[in-house]
Amino acid sequence: MATYWKTININKSWDFNNKRFKKAKTESSNRIIRVNDDLLNILSELKPNNTKQVFDSVFGSVPGSGAVNKVLRKVLKQAGISIIFTVLDTRMLRYFCIMALMYMR
Repeated sequence: MATYWKTININKSWDFNNKRFKKAKTESSNRIIRVNDDLLNILSELKPNNTKQVFDSVFGSVPGSGAVNKVLRKVLKQAGISIIFTVLDTRMLRYFCIMALMYMR
């Protein structure tokens, strides 16, 4: 089966003080990420009804890094992965996180 790639453009960041999205600080902050249909299907399953974003906190905004790290530790433990790292460490390991999500599926 052939894999068809699509892209997701990341050109905004979350302003925690004003609770809204804002333009990325620098041009180098913008990202184009190649994704396949498998990942898009997983993301569509994660997206709750009537929200504009895939990941929402219980307060209806973007979750902070502490909350994301807590969930990441839980998923890694459930997957039997003993390496400890934070979301910031995953910049180079985003595909590892995707694979962990797919494993938990």
